[in-house]
Amino acid sequence: MSAVFIIGKSNETGLPLHVRNAKNGLACNCICYQCEQKLEAVQGQRDWYFRHSDKSTCIGNNETALHQFAKFLLYQNRYVNSKKKTINYTEPVLETVIDKYRSDVSATYNNEELHFEIVVHHDLTTDKKLHYRSNKINCIRIDLSDPLLLSAQPDQIKYAVLQDKENKSFIQWNEDKVYIEEVSNSDNHNWLIAGLIFLGSIFLFRKSLFGQYKRRSRFRR
Repeated sequence: MSAVFIIGKSNETGLPLHVRNAKNGLACNCICYQCEQKLEAVQGQRDWYFRHSDKSTCIGNNETALHQFAKFLLYQNRYVNSKKKTINYTEPVLETVIDKYRSDVSATYNNEELHFEIVVHHDLTTDKKLHYRSNKINCIRIDLSDPLLLSAQPDQIKYAVLQDKENKSFIQWNEDKVYIEEVSNSDNHNWLIAGLIFLGSIFLFRKSLFGQYKRRSRFRR
């Protein structure tokens, strides 16, 4: 028996379709992401899933299907939550080429380039991370490696992709640099004030000593 899974590829739109949002049976008009053969939606009283409509040894590819569904959610929406803030982006584009690499979704944030990398099974390579960092390209990593997501409801996957703050990390975030520069400038400003106060204290101290010396000299006469 071939494997069962929750996300297929719609023949009508070419986009990922969750079994909960599909029509029943062959009316779902979906194919498998792995073998591209016809699927049917089984929507029982308890279990809902896709299976191959013909006998097949294909085991499907749940990770690829989840990855595609997550990309679609980022494309369809305009925000993600993170530990830093809610990031509102515009102009999402699927699979953007960056030199020799390709990001899952690109967008615009604060007039800068922003890329999303979704991790289900394989993480980003060290070289790809270095490329984002060395070129100062904003990049957010979204971790969807929790195996429970492979059988989750659409709303649960949507929450993980867009709203969950704990599974977001920043490969490169240019606002951090701005913050560091602001702190650095603030520190420099504070050091300057402290230096001026110190010099002023020395001047007043020397003036006080000079005044005492003059008074003593007058008494000696």
